[in-house]
Amino acid sequence: MKTIILSAVFVSIFFTACTVNYTYTNRKEDVQDGQKILFKFYDDIYNKRFDELNTMASDTIKQTIGNTALADIAKKVNMNFGKYLDFLFTKSYTQKKEGAASETLYQFVLKVTYEKGVLNEVVNLKKFKNGIKITNYEIYSKPIASN
Repeated sequence: MKTIILSAVFVSIFFTACTVNYTYTNRKEDVQDGQKILFKFYDDIYNKRFDELNTMASDTIKQTIGNTALADIAKKVNMNFGKYLDFLFTKSYTQKKEGAASETLYQFVLKVTYEKGVLNEVVNLKKFKNGIKITNYEIYSKPIASN
């Protein structure tokens, strides 16, 4: 009898301690949530509201490269490549984990058109308690020829 009770206690502890984790990849609603952030990001660049970009940066970006990093980068791109005109999503990847270690991550690869050319840009996002923030912003371009 004692063995049965101990077994029942062990089984109940085991099952209550286990958490079921789910991972969702590229769900439409997650992709759309990330895209909304990018539409705002590029709208702010188009309208030269560079300071607004800094509110979209994660704490990691702010601590690593500075509080005004996104605005500084956007200003330099604007100065070198002209005014932002449009962008096209070329690839997206999202991953949402639910359970003990919940998190949502996003990655978007874009072709971004400026007055003086097209750049390939990669933007990584992460969902935090205070919203979706940019965790990484990469810009790739061909060298600009000088006269």
